[in-house]
Amino acid sequence: MTWLVFVLLALAVYRVTRAIVRDQVGAPVRRALARRFPPRVGPLVDEATGTEIEGTATVRPRWPVVLASCAWCLGTWLSLAGVLAVHLAGLLDSWFLVVLAWLAVSSVVGLIHEWAEAS
Repeated sequence: MTWLVFVLLALAVYRVTRAIVRDQVGAPVRRALARRFPPRVGPLVDEATGTEIEGTATVRPRWPVVLASCAWCLGTWLSLAGVLAVHLAGLLDSWFLVVLAWLAVSSVVGLIHEWAEAS
C-alpha cells in the first residue's frame, strides 16, 4: 500500500463515517436504527456479585444505535472494510500488513474526526 492509497483510504473512511455519524444525510439511518433497536431500561449490575443494584434504572442504547453515533466505533469497522477492499484489490499482500493498516487507518480516521470536531 502506497502512502497515497493510505491517505485516500483514511480520508474516504473519515468522510463516510462523518456522513453517517454527524451529517444530516445520515440522520435517516440513525433514526431508522433508533426505531428498529429501541433502548433498554434496566438496573445496573454489580460486576463483583452479578446482582442487580436496586434503584439504579438506566436507559441503555443497543449496539447498532451506539455504532451509528460513535465516530471511533464506526470508523474502526469501516476502516476494516476499506483495508480488506485494498487487500482484495491486490494493493496489500501480507495479512500482517492488513492488520497494521486497519489499525493505522482507524486511528487516523479517529484523529481527523476529533480535529474536525474541535475546529
